[in-house]
Amino acid sequence: MEKKTCLVCSAPIPDASSRLGIEACRRSIVAGKTFTCRQGDKNCPIVNGDKFTCRSCRFSKCLEYGMELQPRNRKPKAVVDPMRSSAVPTIDDDVIEYIETSSKNAPEIRLPFERECVIRPNVQLFNQPKKEEFNIWSPLPVPDALLNVETQRMDSGVPSTSNPKSKPNLERSRSAYRFMCEIRRISELLARPHPPHPMFMNEQDCPFAQATLDSLITANRILLTSIVSFGHAAFPEFSGLTKDQQWPLAVNFHYRFRMFESAYRADRHFPEDPERLFGGYTTWFTHNYDERFFKDCQNTINVEQVKTSMHAFCKGRHQRMRALMRRLRLEETEFLYAISLMFWTTDCSDLPESVTLIAEKKRTAIMQEIHVYYTEERRLDNYAVRLGEVLTAVQMFDNKDLIRENYEFLRLMNVFSDDSFLSRLSREDDVKYRDDKRSGKRGEFEQVREKIISKLQYPWNYLHSSWERVAQSTSFSRLLISSFRRNITSLKLNLERRLS
Repeated sequence: MEKKTCLVCSAPIPDASSRLGIEACRRSIVAGKTFTCRQGDKNCPIVNGDKFTCRSCRFSKCLEYGMELQPRNRKPKAVVDPMRSSAVPTIDDDVIEYIETSSKNAPEIRLPFERECVIRPNVQLFNQPKKEEFNIWSPLPVPDALLNVETQRMDSGVPSTSNPKSKPNLERSRSAYRFMCEIRRISELLARPHPPHPMFMNEQDCPFAQATLDSLITANRILLTSIVSFGHAAFPEFSGLTKDQQWPLAVNFHYRFRMFESAYRADRHFPEDPERLFGGYTTWFTHNYDERFFKDCQNTINVEQVKTSMHAFCKGRHQRMRALMRRLRLEETEFLYAISLMFWTTDCSDLPESVTLIAEKKRTAIMQEIHVYYTEERRLDNYAVRLGEVLTAVQMFDNKDLIRENYEFLRLMNVFSDDSFLSRLSREDDVKYRDDKRSGKRGEFEQVREKIISKLQYPWNYLHSSWERVAQSTSFSRLLISSFRRNITSLKLNLERRLS
């Protein structure tokens, strides 16, 4: 007997018979459900003897080799005549003929059986055109409004079989994120020195440009403003909070969300350029800052020194962000769930207990929807590994202290003015900072400021101690020694005044 090998996994086939039209070791055919790729890239290896072979990729290879889709040994289902179905009343042919005859001469006649039939709107039972065949039980077209809703959901990547009522947080977050992106795109394009034509401000034709210092500051201000609108649109609980409670949530979300979305969108728009990140919604930048980035800086700065410092601070972080997103390859739904969890993360916020309880309830509800998404839509029985990767990525982008320290460093280097938006944002909010000063507490900004002082104050302390040693070991006059001491003290006071 001739032995053959499986075309899919190369396993030996005991007989020469074919399975569903091809030479395969076992039958495989869709039985009312969709297979899900284990790795998500539709390119899983098919290995002989592997118990965990991806069924989706195996089925795709079977189709590629010419598998027949018609199942065998299965009786065809009987076709039910809708005119004889028990779900609707049965009407004899002579009754229908009587209706058509009567409708020509007496349109005002209404027969008794008409009360038992479901009369749909915009369907006329009488006075139909002569050339048009009419069936009162023919299916009606779906309204345009419902078609538009379904089309929007299909375009967004949500399967048409999913029930939006079972995932209210996802649907609201999707709509709110689109609204936020619309605000940012139009606002940033209009803020350019030479805005593009209105016909090219849509999502498909949006022109990306290299970021500058001024455009980066403007984009951050627009983002933080749109985040407040995102919170109101996505979460009804956010609208019920006071403005003093909403602002810390928006600021904390800004620090986490900005670089997370930047790396996520850069991986989609610039897959061949791993050095790029989005500085705003319509602008990009790299860690190799050049003179064009500082061309609109209004202050006098040492460009080479600032470039070197920013490159050292950003290079490693930017590369890790892009590598993480390239490895994760988040779906749109996973991205929306991730930013929803980010929004209600209050670990580092001084918020009332009532707001903390609301945030905890929202995170619990979002996690329940994530469970439904992985088990019912993606058909992942063991999704703990994938969920752990997503949650780990959320934590990796929680770099609030590092970002604020970088903003404060740029302010000290005279890149940002004292009254610029990012300078004030690095101090979180002036009200809290003043309260900490009055109460004698060391606030977060105080800790960041002291850390920078310790780094920049070392040269002055070293100079002062060195001069004291020189003065004690030489015969300089007391007047000269006092003059140098006053100069060093003045430099130190100016530095502290600059930092305060």
